[in-house]
Amino acid sequence: MTEVPVPDSITTQQQFAAGLSLLSGRAGLTTRGLAKLTRIPHTSIAGYLGGKNLPRIGSGVLRKILLACGVAPEEEIERWEAALLRLWWARKRPPEPPASTAQAPETESHTVASRIVVSTRPPVERLAEEPTLHGRHDLLDLLGRGLDQQATGRDTPRVHVLHGLGGSGKSTLALALVKKARARGVRTWWLLADNPVSVAEGMRALTADLGASSQLLRFGSQPDVVWRLLREYRQPWLLVIDDADNPRRDLCPGDAPVTDATGWLRPVEGRFGLVVVTSRDGAPEVWGRHASWLRLHRVDPLSAADGAKVLLDLAGPMAGSVGDARALAERLGGLPLALRLAGMHLAEAHRLPRSIAGPVSFAEFARALEEGRHSEVLGESARSPVGRQARGQVGRTWELSLDLLETLGLRYARPLLRALSCLRPAPVPYGLLLQPAVLARSALFPGLTPVLLRETVLALANVGLVDLVRDDQADPDVADLLVIHPLVRDTSRDRVEDQADAYLALLTELLSEVADGLDPKNPRSWAKWRVLADHCRAPLDLIGALGLGRTPPPGVLGPATLAARYLLSAGRLEQAEEIYETVIATGRDVLSVDHPRLLMLRHDFNRVRHMLGRYLEAEQGFRSILPARRRVLGTRHPDTLTTQHYLARVLRDLDRLDEAEDLLRRTLQARAESLGPDHSDTLTSKNNLADLLRSRGDADEAERMLTEVLHARTRLLGAEFPATLITRHYLALVACDRGDLVGAEAVLTELALICARVLGVRHPRALTVRQSLGELRHLGGDVAGAVEIMSEVLAIRSEVLGDEHPHTRATLERLRAVQR
Repeated sequence: MTEVPVPDSITTQQQFAAGLSLLSGRAGLTTRGLAKLTRIPHTSIAGYLGGKNLPRIGSGVLRKILLACGVAPEEEIERWEAALLRLWWARKRPPEPPASTAQAPETESHTVASRIVVSTRPPVERLAEEPTLHGRHDLLDLLGRGLDQQATGRDTPRVHVLHGLGGSGKSTLALALVKKARARGVRTWWLLADNPVSVAEGMRALTADLGASSQLLRFGSQPDVVWRLLREYRQPWLLVIDDADNPRRDLCPGDAPVTDATGWLRPVEGRFGLVVVTSRDGAPEVWGRHASWLRLHRVDPLSAADGAKVLLDLAGPMAGSVGDARALAERLGGLPLALRLAGMHLAEAHRLPRSIAGPVSFAEFARALEEGRHSEVLGESARSPVGRQARGQVGRTWELSLDLLETLGLRYARPLLRALSCLRPAPVPYGLLLQPAVLARSALFPGLTPVLLRETVLALANVGLVDLVRDDQADPDVADLLVIHPLVRDTSRDRVEDQADAYLALLTELLSEVADGLDPKNPRSWAKWRVLADHCRAPLDLIGALGLGRTPPPGVLGPATLAARYLLSAGRLEQAEEIYETVIATGRDVLSVDHPRLLMLRHDFNRVRHMLGRYLEAEQGFRSILPARRRVLGTRHPDTLTTQHYLARVLRDLDRLDEAEDLLRRTLQARAESLGPDHSDTLTSKNNLADLLRSRGDADEAERMLTEVLHARTRLLGAEFPATLITRHYLALVACDRGDLVGAEAVLTELALICARVLGVRHPRALTVRQSLGELRHLGGDVAGAVEIMSEVLAIRSEVLGDEHPHTRATLERLRAVQR
């Protein structure tokens, strides 16, 4: 069977006719049958299929034929329409009409009636429905200067492209410029550029408005004609080309680059004139990286302050305070479309009974968004528009951007945005996380290659759906971050439900691929953990949000568990506690009560309780875990001995020193026998037992044991590993107890600097070293120095640990004693 020509490859009228004939034959339609089905005269159909005539642009004839032949996808119809447009452009003159008017495919009256209706009049009345323009005055003033003849030099670009995320207010900004231009008496035109046909018809109308003769319209190249007339126009003018989201298809013949300046968009070469284009696509390679006659302007969301003004303008003071308006504007990401919809909702809500009004204040609206009800307050309603007006709907406007990318061959854009939206609302280290090999193993990304991934990420950024930022001061592995607008994330995340299992499995594998290779206890990995940890909760969030009743994929608890361990090691205790609670809740749904992994999670959770100063809770927790681990794993299993060790530490902090010492000695002996004397766990027990002995007055034994631990840890872990720093701290305390204040102060001063650099000044261990240094200064008679250090420690401990934490209270008591 003969293949139907690909519309993109059609270059002649005969190829076009042959393609239509094959489509008709495949549909089982004769010429008369096709004519009857489309209600187009039989002779006209015969002319189109025989290659004698071409359907008129904008007449709707081609669409009728294609639909009758079973060509239903809109994308395919648009490709045929683009082929038709190319052929019309290539012709020197339109086909002569048939001799018989009765049999003409399109009489003059038929052409006027069936051609798409276009207008070049700017829709300035739309501004009456928009809130006052805020936050755009600098850009509006810059564009406005281009309207003045005196400000327009030949070296100044007079073609400006406003690009950005759908809903960012590009068209509203262009309309505000039109309003300013008309107030100055500048001639203005407005063309819709959402498909090649509307562009061609709009330019045809513009050409006629500029006074082109019928002879010129009939024989001349339409783009050449319109730009020649604009060049010769003898007064200031402004042309706005709106919604040019696919500029190569809609503005350029044969998909040529815009910078070729051979299509509908060209440099302004006359004495007057300014062109403004609005587009979702801001790709420099599309518009030209080095085009001196064209300038790109990214239209970003509004600041919280300007967004609050928009909300207050629309909803009024009854909706809440300025602070609440700012908070809502920030939650809406400053997106003008969302701000407008929210403000209009709140204004209308005050006129309705409370039972059906929905949110009636800024705070209630923000709460609805946090509860995941954005589709309720910002989504479609019974009055929702259809067709092009769907651009005014949050969510659908971004689906249009994804539709555009698909037409450009970027089929991975939609699933990639969905996957990114399933992550946490924090910057995404996409260079670290988006591994092409892992993505390609998913059914969501079959055949993905590194090149295609790069193109897809850049394409999402070019249409404003994501932002790519770089921190040149950060670790190179995490310097490149991807940021998603909060509402884009919300609405995209809502659309994963049908493939939730696939996205959950993908997230788990992507995060595990990175997290499994990072030691959460090693500060050298913390730069990566800082940007990764929050996202490790994403699989658990997805389970909770979508209510997945199925068994999660293997390893779903892994990334979050490792992230919680990092947070515990880094001293971010409240965040660690929150993640552990979530992981344990999920683990209880999928694991047995005595499963070793669940016991491990419960153990770690009680370590957090201990470090937060909740000693009695931690003791109770460890005492419930220890017998379970003994029963399931055995009395000498490393995990059992770990719980035993931490129970001893809690007992020491509860001042039950005899119990603590006995348990530490038994744990040390068991670890040394089963793991070896230089195992990290053995060294930990030895380290803690030695410090307990120091506190009980046995400095000699403590110093001997700590010296052995220090040599082993330095050799095995390094001089600045956190565990090694703890041993050095304990040895400094031994020196202090022996009366060597000078030597102890030298060590503690150095340790304070190292801990601040390695762990951070707010880390609990760094604060403990600073506390010891302050007490040492007091012993040495430096009261002012002691007060200064302890005051700093108290302030940070109050903020990080809370006023009621035992360490905070101890610092306060010591500070008061020093000040007496």
